[in-house]
Amino acid sequence: MKDLQLDHFQISIIIVVCVLAFCLFNQGIAFSAESISFKLAPGALDASGNSRASSAYKIKLDAFGQSCISKAQSSSFIFSAGFIPFIQFDAPFLKKNISNQTWCQRAAPEKVFDLDDYFQSPLGLAMTYSVSGNKNITISIDPQTNEVSLSQAVAWFGAEVVYFTATDINGETGYSNSITLTVEQTPGGGSGNVAPRIGSAIPAKQSLYPNEELPVEVKVSDNNGSSDISSVFLIMNDTISMKYCVYVMYDKAAKKLYIRDDKDVSWGTGYAPGSAQIIENSYAKLDYAKSTISASGNTLTVKLSIIPKTAFTGVKKLFVKVTDKQGAYDGFSQKNEICIFKKPTAPF
Repeated sequence: MKDLQLDHFQISIIIVVCVLAFCLFNQGIAFSAESISFKLAPGALDASGNSRASSAYKIKLDAFGQSCISKAQSSSFIFSAGFIPFIQFDAPFLKKNISNQTWCQRAAPEKVFDLDDYFQSPLGLAMTYSVSGNKNITISIDPQTNEVSLSQAVAWFGAEVVYFTATDINGETGYSNSITLTVEQTPGGGSGNVAPRIGSAIPAKQSLYPNEELPVEVKVSDNNGSSDISSVFLIMNDTISMKYCVYVMYDKAAKKLYIRDDKDVSWGTGYAPGSAQIIENSYAKLDYAKSTISASGNTLTVKLSIIPKTAFTGVKKLFVKVTDKQGAYDGFSQKNEICIFKKPTAPF
C-alpha cells in the first residue's frame, strides 16, 4: 500500500487534534502521523510523565505538575513548548466600591445597603455573601434580600475595617473594597441626649385561643420628654425574629401604626390609631379602632388590639424596642410572654 503522504496543513490539523484530545481526556496519547519532514508515533505517557512517542515530539509534566509540550523541529515544521490550557470560571467581581459607614453610639442602622447592588456574577450565577474583620460590630446579612444591618453593644464605640466576600455556586469568590465602620461616642447616646427606655409590655391575658382579641399595653419613656421618642416596636414570636410573626410599629412622626408582612419585607399601609381599619398578615390582625396612643410627661403609652390567627399558636414572647429622634434606642428586650392554645375539637 502506498505510504500516506500529508501536506503541512494536514499535519497541523492532526497536531491540533492531538493536543485537544490530551486536554479533554487528560491522557498522554500521540496519534500516528507521518510526512517527509515530520513523524508522530503512537504511545502513552510512562509513569514519569514522559512520552513514549517519537523523540521529536514529547508531552511532559513540568515542575508544577502541569502537562506541557516540548519543542520539536524539522526543516519545515516547528512545534514550540507551551502549557496545555485549562478552564477557569469567571469569578464574581465588585461593580463599585461600598461606602464607609458612620452612626451614633446606641443606634443600630437597619438595611443600610444591598450587597446585590455592588457585586455581579459575569455568568449570572446566584451568590451568597459573608463578612470578615468585624469583632465588636455585629453585621447581619439578610439571606433573602442580601441587605446589611449593623449594630453593637450599647456602651461600645470605635471603628473597625471590614470587607465582604461574594461566592457563587461554582465556589468562585470576589471581594469588596475595605470599608471602615465607625460608631461615634455620644454622651447618653446622642449629643446632649439620653437614650429612651423600655418600661413594660403587659398583655390583658396570659393565655387565649386563636381569633380572640388580645389587648397589649406597651410603655416607654425618654428623659428628654415623650416628644423625643421616634418609634416603638413590638414583636410577638418564639425568638427575636421579624419574620412569620406579629411585628407591629408605631411611627410617632407619621402618627401611624403598621403591621409587618410575613417575610419582613414591607410595612405596607399604615393608619392612625382609632381608624376604622383592620390590617393583617398570615398570623394576626391589628384592630386600629381599638388601638390608642397617649403621652404623659416622659412616658408614651401604646395600646394595641391584636387578634392572633389559627396559624399562630404556642408560647409567644413579647419583645419591645424604642428609638428616639437622635437614633438612640433600647431593645429588643423580652418583657412578657403569652400562650395561644389550639382551638379544641369535639371527639369523634
